[in-house]
Amino acid sequence: MAGPSDVMKPESSGAKNYKNKGRAKQTTGFKKKEKKEKGDFNCFVCGEPGHIARKCRMRKGRKEGGQPSANVVVSEAGGGSRKQTLMVRLIVLRHAPAATAYVEDHYEDEVDQNQNYVQPPAPPSPGHPLAYHRNGTSAPPEVTQAEQNQRHNLFHTKGVVKEHSVQVTIDGGSCNNLASMEMVENLSLTTRPHQHPYYIQWFNNSGKVKEAHGGGLTGHFGMKKTEHERLYRLLVSSMLPIVAVPLMLKAAELRPVHVFLAAFVPAALAAVYLRLRPRAVYMVDYACFCPSPGLRVPFAAFQEHASTCVDERSLRFMVRLLERSGLGEETCLPDAQHYIPPERDLGSSRDEAELVVFSAIDDLLAKTKVSGEDIDILVVNCSLFAPTPSFADMVVSRYKLREDVRSVHLAGMGCSAGLISVELARNLLQVAPGGSNALVVSTETITRNYYTGKERAMLLPNCLFRMGGAAVLLSTRGRNARFRLAHVVRTLTGAKDSAYRCVYQEEDDRGNVGINLSKDLMVTAGDALTANITAMGPLVLPASEQLLFALSFVARKVVSSSRIKPYIPDFRTAFEHFCIHAGGRAVIDELQRSLRLSDEQVEASRMTLHRFGNTSSSSLWYELAYIEAKGRMRKGDRVWMIGIGSGFKCNSAAWECIHPAPVAADGPWATCVHRYPIDVPDVLKH
Repeated sequence: MAGPSDVMKPESSGAKNYKNKGRAKQTTGFKKKEKKEKGDFNCFVCGEPGHIARKCRMRKGRKEGGQPSANVVVSEAGGGSRKQTLMVRLIVLRHAPAATAYVEDHYEDEVDQNQNYVQPPAPPSPGHPLAYHRNGTSAPPEVTQAEQNQRHNLFHTKGVVKEHSVQVTIDGGSCNNLASMEMVENLSLTTRPHQHPYYIQWFNNSGKVKEAHGGGLTGHFGMKKTEHERLYRLLVSSMLPIVAVPLMLKAAELRPVHVFLAAFVPAALAAVYLRLRPRAVYMVDYACFCPSPGLRVPFAAFQEHASTCVDERSLRFMVRLLERSGLGEETCLPDAQHYIPPERDLGSSRDEAELVVFSAIDDLLAKTKVSGEDIDILVVNCSLFAPTPSFADMVVSRYKLREDVRSVHLAGMGCSAGLISVELARNLLQVAPGGSNALVVSTETITRNYYTGKERAMLLPNCLFRMGGAAVLLSTRGRNARFRLAHVVRTLTGAKDSAYRCVYQEEDDRGNVGINLSKDLMVTAGDALTANITAMGPLVLPASEQLLFALSFVARKVVSSSRIKPYIPDFRTAFEHFCIHAGGRAVIDELQRSLRLSDEQVEASRMTLHRFGNTSSSSLWYELAYIEAKGRMRKGDRVWMIGIGSGFKCNSAAWECIHPAPVAADGPWATCVHRYPIDVPDVLKH
């Protein structure tokens, strides 16, 4: 609480000093007092001389009787015959350039029957007082239960205020803690108006103090160390061995400047390195949207609904594509696509987005036990649907995120936008305060992007894309994290016209909007992948593979490059698991061939495509969930996620498993993982 700045202790507050038993010795500037003889002090409980409070018989009697020992009594000044004791607790915070001194002394005022204070010699002034705590200590046997309940809930803590370590006494339930406005201003504390202002009256009726504000200390309370403390500890710990080395070697002369440089330079370099080193980013957990069985679209239903939108020739083409796409009979489309004819209005698109995004976030928050107020950064990506307000605003409104949350909505980034969002969240976390949380949401809407024209190059997305989404929680706090983000590598080949127009949204001759997939898609994807693995290889490959790759590169430069094939490193020596974007059967086949992966290593991608279809940027998280649902993830395993998308972009991320997930009864694969893997034929007849 903060009161007026003129709050002071009672006018005639003389005192005898008492030290807490067991309290660490503090250098406060007071003279060391002579040890008191027995009988020179009074008991805090009964007020009788000759013994201390912990040896008081009255206190022992109350404990044996089971009654709480009241140490606070508020009484009006009167002419009673009983002797009362008043203790004033003074907390002084003195700021110095190097540190903050904390002085805490107890003063006891003795009051006679006529309420006259006995004035002993005043102790030396410890500095300008910023806060007072006043505590009445007399507790007669006839004290009422209401007075017994007025005990103070005091505890001590250490904290950091304005980069100074301070020791603070917190009163959890008393109204007698007073702080001057000068203390509030000097320490930049926050106050708030009290809902029920009241008056505080001293025992001797010397005056009233109106409580004006109630507030709390702001700062990092606990044993958090500042950078100065870390540097000091590092300096002290390294000084002794550095100084001992020349002495052991019997150096001719050891000057003080040599000792200082030998101790300070390594410590300073280490401190600078620790400060400039980027923070590690962890994945706390993730959750994938699991559509209900009512949204399932078998091949027969897909053909029936598509017949109302396209001509017969286009329908036969779509059926042939669907049979060879690698998709199964359990993929799902949004509810608007189940109508005849399908609905493609703005409201239906919002309904689809809210269903997918909110379901994934709800599952994630339930897993991690994190509330909306704990989210510091929000990144949402959806390429083909960007309404106003954005998806990020939609999430903020639904989960009541804080006003200072950093929110971003990425649109038009294609199927590789999920890893772009992860990298963006990582960069924001590394410059945010320690322990911040970032929520990443990846999804794609199908409702408004159903093509109804006749262009075959634009009919392919109708057969491949299905509804899906994922939510991921990233943090710089490693506690309870499941994965550590090791590397993110992004490659953009959009400088080439062929790569830029490889995946292109446009209108056909009749004005129907759709996504045009070029015939050069596989060639463009292979070139982007080659550029990406060239950048990723030095970060993750062992030295033997890097040496072979370097020799191959030099040989191709010296000799004709057409005569020597480029060496493709064996990434199986760097990763145990691979999550390849499930963009289609042809995409998975091309990446498997380029990386020389086995069928088991691309199993997660093929099974995800069969069960959920192409869910765009969220497909990587369905694949990771498949690996964990199969129980193949182990602590220390490394995972490589590879996403490709329009632009043309190839992005990859390397993760290291910290805590494998237990086999749970929920998740997108919970009800069907026992049926996988299955043999997907080249042509799936229905």
